[in-house]
Order: sequence, then C-alpha cells, then structure tokens
Amino acid sequence: MKKVNWGILSTAKIGREKVIPAMQKGQWSHVGAIASRSLAQAQKVADDMGIAKAYGSYDELFADPDIEAIYNPLPNDQHVAMTLAAARAGKHVLCEKPCAMNARLSRPEPQPASRTKPPTGTSVRNRACSSDMSTCTVSATKLAACSL
Repeated sequence: MKKVNWGILSTAKIGREKVIPAMQKGQWSHVGAIASRSLAQAQKVADDMGIAKAYGSYDELFADPDIEAIYNPLPNDQHVAMTLAAARAGKHVLCEKPCAMNARLSRPEPQPASRTKPPTGTSVRNRACSSDMSTCTVSATKLAACSL
C-alpha cells in the first residue's frame, strides 16, 4: 500500500504541534504541502517541518495534482466552505471537529450524485456522533462521517 499524500490547510497550532508530526511518523501518510493565506507563513512552517511545498492560497493547494487528501484545521466557521472546496477539487478531507457550526449547515442543498466525490469526515478525539449530531457515544473511533 502506498502512502497518502496530504496537504495541510493552514498553519494552525494543532496542525504544527500535533497532527503534522503524527502524520510524518505514520506508516501510510506523507505530508507533501501546506497552505496559508500568507505564503511567507506557509514557507516558514514548511521549512521548519520538512514539508516540500508551501502555498500562499488554499486554492493553490487544492489544485496540486500530487495532493490526495486535505487536513482542515481552520477556524470552525470555515470548515464547511473549505471542506466543500477541497472535495470539489477531488480531494479526500479530514476536517477538525465540528464539521459545521450546526446540523443545518452540515447539509448543503442537494446536488446531483457524483461518482467521483471523495468521502469527507471530521476528526473526533473522544466521541463518535451521528451525522445529525443527535447522539454521541464515547468511542475509540477517530473519524466520524460528515454529510457534507
């Protein structure tokens, strides 16, 4: 099995201190790029963490054909828009919790089914929640489905 080539969406502290180091140690993951609204900030983090590519916009990261999956640790109010943008670009997405600010926002207007739409999910450290957030149970699960 080959490694998944990840792109990191932002230079957020949780990414720099927790997620990127864990991915870099992972047997099946490779961090290939990082993006920020500031190219200088993205380049600094890329240099500090040994990441090959740095982008000064999120769209540039989404357009990178070498990146297969996106980790989204942006502020909560940006989760839906950026997760959908990454999915529309054909990327798999792991989004920090919550995937949306409320259940209504996690269900955009219905779209025609797409055979190429990659799965999306939200990272959940201590609990697994139903897609409508009506039930949550303690679980060792690290990924919960998100109906974006």
